[in-house]
Amino acid sequence: SHSPTSLLHSDSLSLKVFEIYECLFEVYNLKKLYDVKSGNLILLSTLFVKILEYKMPELYVHFSKVGYPIETIIFGWFLGVFCGLNLPYSYICRLIDWWIVSSEFIVFIKAGLALLKVAEDIILWKDFEGINRFLSVWPKSEMPEPDVFIKMAFDVSLTKDEVIEAEIEARVELGLPIKYPNDISDFLVN
Repeated sequence: SHSPTSLLHSDSLSLKVFEIYECLFEVYNLKKLYDVKSGNLILLSTLFVKILEYKMPELYVHFSKVGYPIETIIFGWFLGVFCGLNLPYSYICRLIDWWIVSSEFIVFIKAGLALLKVAEDIILWKDFEGINRFLSVWPKSEMPEPDVFIKMAFDVSLTKDEVIEAEIEARVELGLPIKYPNDISDFLVN
């Protein structure tokens, strides 16, 4: 069904995308985050939950009350650099542009908090299954325009000290040693 030319173009495009990702991994030190042995992705997800607890306590309590393991969905968000979310590409592109320009992975924590803030009133009325369905589908009707969303994420107040404190708490919860300088905090915020 594909012509040899389209397959060749497809293969060269795939190669180019791979080269771009490889470059991003080098330039932004993502190997450190995604190294399976390091457990840094689990640490990052737990750190996010700690920040959620500080920044959005009512939502954090609701997740806990209904037994929803928010770190599971957050892990998936970070694993796919938010590309696995059911969001329009215009949101993802703006988010990745912001990350590339800022060179700080904290962009994704701020975006995650902004996403949950947008949906907070809806999520607070849902049970475990309702939350799971909502976060899996993420109705586009519930999202602001992409530029408004990026501004909301940009405006999330999050200091390096808050990130360090959350990392220390996450390390304690996970039974990991406290490291100075803090591995994840330094990775998140330059």
